[in-house]
Amino acid sequence: MASISRKSVKLLCNELDAGLIGLLETKVKMNKIKEVASSMFGGWEYRTNHNSHYNGRIWIVWRSDWYGVDVKSESAQVIITCHVRFIPSQVQFYVTFLYTFNTKEERSELWDYLRQIHLNCAESWIILGDFNSVLHPEDRIGGNLVTLGEVVDFQKCLDDYVLEEMSNTGCQFTWNDKQVIDGVFSKIYWVLANGDWLDTMPQCVVDVLPEGVSGHCPLMVKLVEDRIKKQGAFKFCNIWSTSFEFCLL
Repeated sequence: MASISRKSVKLLCNELDAGLIGLLETKVKMNKIKEVASSMFGGWEYRTNHNSHYNGRIWIVWRSDWYGVDVKSESAQVIITCHVRFIPSQVQFYVTFLYTFNTKEERSELWDYLRQIHLNCAESWIILGDFNSVLHPEDRIGGNLVTLGEVVDFQKCLDDYVLEEMSNTGCQFTWNDKQVIDGVFSKIYWVLANGDWLDTMPQCVVDVLPEGVSGHCPLMVKLVEDRIKKQGAFKFCNIWSTSFEFCLL
């Protein structure tokens, strides 16, 4: 992350009051991790996947007073899966942050990895990040037309592992090439969830935020507490109905 990007990220996280954050394509070298983490997220916990990839393309950072995070696995496909406990409400779930490689052949490892998580996960599970893949023809404008060969593996993953895209608001596309003329706009960032997540946390919503200094749009998943109180039943004493002064409006 260049210094201007670090400042932008820090300001955005403060503005959103975020407590668990995944950062992609950081390009921070191993010997700079502590320095960058301290300047951006002083006092927060963090984990990178430098052990699996020399560039450490994914960081996760979290407020330990809000979240308990137990990292279960990471891979050269730059994926980190964590078991998370949201401390204020004691909600527990699995999160997979990912930033996949560009080619279809390299992404085949991703589908195998997700299959293993699917077979061993008996809790709510959410997957979010850059899949480097569209899913529908309307997910890209400009550039080459979307072909079946591009989307077949991604769609099979959703079908086989019973995953659904979470409904979202905000920007339609999550990446663009920043070209003024003949620009390309794509939806390659996704938030997916299994059935248990959708059944137990229907109050969770996704916002696709406007792009910042890069052509990438941040995604924000909000666990919204249900604060709507049920309206109490209307009650009255039967004797009121015998009064000439009683009326029901």
